[in-house]
Amino acid sequence: MKHPKMIIFDYGQTLLCEPEFDLKRATADLFKYVTKNPNNYTIEDVCSYADKIYGEYISDVRKSGCDIGKQTIDKLIYERLGIEFSLTPLQMEIVFWNGTSKGAVMPNADKMINYINQMDIRSAVISNLIYSSDALTERLNRLLPSNKFEFDN
Repeated sequence: MKHPKMIIFDYGQTLLCEPEFDLKRATADLFKYVTKNPNNYTIEDVCSYADKIYGEYISDVRKSGCDIGKQTIDKLIYERLGIEFSLTPLQMEIVFWNGTSKGAVMPNADKMINYINQMDIRSAVISNLIYSSDALTERLNRLLPSNKFEFDN
């Protein structure tokens, strides 16, 4: 039987999915690491401001064919609000993403990945996520531990 030399997967709804997605819960998880909030912004304040930033700016940038990564978006939002964290930008990204949803493996995706690994078929993952390749790598390796994903930036 002939096998392909490589299979390229899309991340969302192919390998993993995001059940019980909740942005407010993610912001609350991130707020556990706030070290400075001079204006005493609440989780609701931050969510409202983030909605405004996404609605007025980020969506226009994405419509133009460009993307802005989550770490850049976080920097824009939180620096403007004067909020600081005890986390690195990557840690903030991972805490937030895990807060939105812990993630879940799509049905049989793990079996499919194991099979192509056994057949020595190379694979790659592509996505238009706003999350970095490092955050995506962490998520894939946490949820599909039988395959160690590595990404190049």
